[in-house]
Amino acid sequence: MIDRDLGLSGTSAAHRAGFRELMSRVAWRGRGGVAAGDLPLGRSNADLARLAEMARLTGTLLIDSAGVYDLADFNDWLVLGLKSTMSQAELHIMAGRLQAAKRAAAERGELRAPLPVGLVYDADGMIVTDPDAEVRAAVADIFACFLAAGVGLRRRGGVRRPQVPPARLRRSLGRAAAVGPADPPPGAAGAEEPAYAGAYVYGRCVTRKK
Repeated sequence: MIDRDLGLSGTSAAHRAGFRELMSRVAWRGRGGVAAGDLPLGRSNADLARLAEMARLTGTLLIDSAGVYDLADFNDWLVLGLKSTMSQAELHIMAGRLQAAKRAAAERGELRAPLPVGLVYDADGMIVTDPDAEVRAAVADIFACFLAAGVGLRRRGGVRRPQVPPARLRRSLGRAAAVGPADPPPGAAGAEEPAYAGAYVYGRCVTRKK
């Protein structure tokens, strides 16, 4: 019985010690069968393909609630491959739905995003100025320097950085988060944060998972 992967995402076998143990047992012992409540034991076609190929070479059967699969048989290999493809596609569909819900919340202005230094969410989810007086003073100093620096220095980001308060705890996105020194954003880039002007923005940055 291998149950070390309970509660872990099946998107990859990289962090699933149980799946790696299963692969090693199939590779070294072979024969017999591997029974699971639901195949393909993950959401990655690549992981199942490796398991299926090893099971084919060692004559190991794969078993789930729907049937018994002999990977040396083309029909069984095809059916299991289709189940794996559908499982991975389902993950993509779920991610798309979650992203659509996230964009819909952003269009309503209800999606919480990380705020620049000096702004926090209160208990009702409203954006308010930071209750820490030192942080407010540091941000005010940034704007004072920004206004006094002139257009040329603004473009080059040549605004003096004020003395900042020590490390502290603040609440971000509704959960406690430990942060380092409350460093105000540098120069023009920080002073031009839309949130400081009371504007709600979303989607300025795009991240990609490798």
